[in-house]
Amino acid sequence: MLGAVVEDWLAFQTLRVQTAKKRPSSLASDRYRLRAVLAEFGADPLPAITEERIAAFQAARLAQGRAPATVNADVRVLMKVLRWAHRKGRLAALPVVERIPEASAETAVPTQPEVRRIIGHLPEHLKPLVRLIAQTGCRSGEARHLTWNRIDLEACTVTFRPDGDWTPKTRSSIRRVPISDDFAAELAALPREGAYVFPGKTPGRPIREFKRAFQTAVARADIRRNGKPIRITPHTLRKATATWLAVDQGVPQRVLQSILGHAPGSAVTDKYYVSASDEAKRRAVGALSV
Repeated sequence: MLGAVVEDWLAFQTLRVQTAKKRPSSLASDRYRLRAVLAEFGADPLPAITEERIAAFQAARLAQGRAPATVNADVRVLMKVLRWAHRKGRLAALPVVERIPEASAETAVPTQPEVRRIIGHLPEHLKPLVRLIAQTGCRSGEARHLTWNRIDLEACTVTFRPDGDWTPKTRSSIRRVPISDDFAAELAALPREGAYVFPGKTPGRPIREFKRAFQTAVARADIRRNGKPIRITPHTLRKATATWLAVDQGVPQRVLQSILGHAPGSAVTDKYYVSASDEAKRRAVGALSV
């Protein structure tokens, strides 16, 4: 039965976490995804999980209102379990799986002046936090958990690495990223209220939430495309930085991946982070001589 195989697979994944081969958050995500899988297939013998059964599962999840990306993620974790069972000789052959097409929505990337407008509308204590994200392309969690001992103001670098009970997303996320001289000076002028550069209300803990203040600043900056406000989140800034570096400055992908904390050669960087900005397309067409 799949349920018994999942128990064994999770036990093995727990060992991988204990030996630093898998992140605890990745295991937690797998456990979450397996809930829907077990509800459908938990009592089934492995050979009964056929291509047709998986297609029916996909259709049922879509009918429940689940997004294609969600259903694909559910099926991915199912296939992880089945591939493991196949390697262990518990499943003779793997079923063929066809993923559901996901609509690709191109991110509207703000320009650097537009991001400066957003920062200008932020509360003073959040301005350096958002500028850090925009300048280094770091994740918001990496910015929030930044501690003073990971900033080298003389070398003008910040280092994202594990600290206490917090760890970066992947091993490739452990990296050192340069910052500008003026931003280093801005950080040096901040008050030091404990270990965290951006402390929260709870003593000894980092800031927890700034999305509401960020969205207020975005609304006040009134950034539009085709007359309509564009959606900008802290993660959008990470994609904007990737686009500025790759498209506007021609930074090689290997360097860009090192800055963003992506694995060398990862397809994620170009597929999901670098966009063809309106400004870049305008420059390209403007250079034509026909």
